Amino acid sequence: MLIDEYITLNNKLGHQILRTDSISWIIREDKTSVSCPQEISIFPSKDNIKRLLKQGIIVISFRTDLSEKNYFEYIFQGTSYDLNDFDRKTRNRIKKGLNSCQVKSAALTDLLSEGLNINQQTTDRQEREESMLTNKLQWEKYISTLYNEEDVHIKGAYVDNLLIAYAIFIKIENKYYIYHPYMKREYSSFCPMNAIYFSFINEILMSEDDIQISAGLSSYIDKKDLDRFKTNMRFEKIPCSRVLVVSSKIAPFINSLGYWFIQQAEKIKIVNPRFLGQYEILLKNKHLFKLYLRERPLH
Repeated sequence: MLIDEYITLNNKLGHQILRTDSISWIIREDKTSVSCPQEISIFPSKDNIKRLLKQGIIVISFRTDLSEKNYFEYIFQGTSYDLNDFDRKTRNRIKKGLNSCQVKSAALTDLLSEGLNINQQTTDRQEREESMLTNKLQWEKYISTLYNEEDVHIKGAYVDNLLIAYAIFIKIENKYYIYHPYMKREYSSFCPMNAIYFSFINEILMSEDDIQISAGLSSYIDKKDLDRFKTNMRFEKIPCSRVLVVSSKIAPFINSLGYWFIQQAEKIKIVNPRFLGQYEILLKNKHLFKLYLRERPLH
């Protein structure tokens, strides 16, 4: 699908979309905003950002091109995805996944029931809220809308006819993107995600000579296990730049002294460790918007 078609799809899925000039933004329930699609580099003007902040947005995130690279995109590009291309440990995990699970297009009925359970378990473990994935009615609308869309492939791993893992692959322009690669934690030893990635990529290579597929941008919070999984599955870490813009309502409170106070509060369990992590991300990336404004005229 084209980028504009992907934006329209996100609107149909229930996301609030705000368009400023030629850029589309997803407005989240917590008053944060990400560019749509968030994996593609954009170059919003200062006025563009101001217009977004006037809508009550407190934090804006977008990918762009800067001299400073602070994150990665995980990319596989190639013509072959053979078992012999992997190291021995990963090869054994893929084999185990293929032997333990049946990978196929996930049935909508299974996604509506077991998919919801998988989402709820995953978001609970990650201590985050995402009602579109965990609220029964919102999930039904979301997955039912996606299910019959062209260029959307939803693959599931099954054990004894039970859906234990799924991943959504969407082709935008000439590149595939992976969304929600989630599994039931109690089935992790079955290696379902290794099997899903391996099966889907080889399925696509049967009809396309050379593919490019993205496993997403690296998380703001370091996730070593996830990073290791993607690199083991032959996704290369391509350096990229992400900018966080903080509203003037909270920007003055993002500083080294504030960080020290929150650290102390976290030690005596007044503050949730997750809040400390979020504050650290804002502080770490605070300078990048100024850098972006200096370098943007080059584009």
